[in-house]
Amino acid sequence: MYENQIKALINLISAEPVESADFLKAELASVIKNKPAVFKTVLEAEFKNNTPAFVHTLIEEVAFDRLRDSFLTFSNKINPDLEEGLELISKFENPVLDTKTFNQKIDAVAARFHPMTLNCADSLDVAQAMQIFFFNTLGIKPVSVNLRPQHMSFDKMFESRSAAGIMICCLYAVTGQRLGLDITVVDFAGRLLVQFNEPSFNEPFYVDPFDGGKVLTLRECMEYIVSRSITWDNKYLEPLTSHLIIRRCLANLIFIHKKFKDERRLAYLRDFMTLLDI
Repeated sequence: MYENQIKALINLISAEPVESADFLKAELASVIKNKPAVFKTVLEAEFKNNTPAFVHTLIEEVAFDRLRDSFLTFSNKINPDLEEGLELISKFENPVLDTKTFNQKIDAVAARFHPMTLNCADSLDVAQAMQIFFFNTLGIKPVSVNLRPQHMSFDKMFESRSAAGIMICCLYAVTGQRLGLDITVVDFAGRLLVQFNEPSFNEPFYVDPFDGGKVLTLRECMEYIVSRSITWDNKYLEPLTSHLIIRRCLANLIFIHKKFKDERRLAYLRDFMTLLDI
């Protein structure tokens, strides 16, 4: 389909009654999916300042259909990379995000942080350096109330400087991965913490992203569990898999979109969640 035909199709859909435009919308969705470059050219040349709402919806639906395929691929992997899952979660808020751009942002953060590790004697020093870098230098603030969709986007965290606690946990993990450190995410009865495994220490220690990166001992974590009248279980020390972390992210997004009564997006999120339940 040529550019003039795409323009005519969009104008025709705009003129049609909503109930009779489904066939034409399906044809336009096919164009968006199969001829994205040509469609983008038409959109920028002819509809840049007055893009019809149905076009935005179709673009998003095509992107979410592709995202579904990516979630299926992710779910079928035995031990997928956490960054891959975080990119998928970020694409729900920014469907046009590409892998190269996503990775470059993490690379840039790790590169800025690396000089601060040069004088660190062990991972405890690294954890304290991360605390300063993430919460002071970058100025990232954990958000635990009034969560919005952008707070669950790992990609947007670097721009907004605010994020849900689980995103900050993941920031520790992926930064540590780039530096060759054993940093994982654990779930202490609903409270997500970052776990540092230091070979020279007798036990791991923890970081609380909801408390500005405060370092906690294992004993302090156990006391927290007891204070909530919960029986201690060694499963709390087991690192969450990438599948479980991304599933938790999807659950948070479902909770957020329920508040906004966004049924269309909720349908996609529930479908993605089902894929991870396989």
